[in-house]
Amino acid sequence: MMINLIKYLLSILSIALIFPQGNFQILNIPPSTRLLALSNSAHAMSDFTNSYNPASINSTKRNISIHSHIYPADIVYVRSEIILPIYANIYSFEYSNLNYGEFKDAETDDIFNSSEFLFKGSIKTHIFNKLSIGSSVAYAINKISDEVSQALFISLGLRTQIDNPRLGFGLSVNNIGKIIKNFSDYEESLPSSINM
Repeated sequence: MMINLIKYLLSILSIALIFPQGNFQILNIPPSTRLLALSNSAHAMSDFTNSYNPASINSTKRNISIHSHIYPADIVYVRSEIILPIYANIYSFEYSNLNYGEFKDAETDDIFNSSEFLFKGSIKTHIFNKLSIGSSVAYAINKISDEVSQALFISLGLRTQIDNPRLGFGLSVNNIGKIIKNFSDYEESLPSSINM
């Protein structure tokens, strides 16, 4: 039993070491305070805001929402979103900003800012009244002082509903794309994920 637990923990640790991420951390932040409180779970829960699973958006009327989190060291996350249900589809347009604040260069005493920005558009539709599919296209910018890194990516999701309209089973593949401009010649990858 203990040997199996150690093997399991070592395999998780090795996977974490193989896929480290440092660029575009805005893609890992829970998009709402509800998901932050749920430790970024509940990807299959039907919600009025767009989560990691674009198939989980559910709204019968136009909705504008603003979310913010303040993290230690005065790191501020702000997200605004508009949801537009039009006929059988639901559209979502989002702008997010993760501001790390100001830093001081130890050699030159120059003050600079570091921020990440995210622009995302999503669409969700139903198939057979029980299955929802959704996709999103996004553009992200990571800015440190005068240096800029940019990325384009998509996310795909599906969600099926059980008898309770707020609960279901969902699957999403997130942040599949490419960093089109890196800070340096070092090739980094996006923090992609599969959520169930």
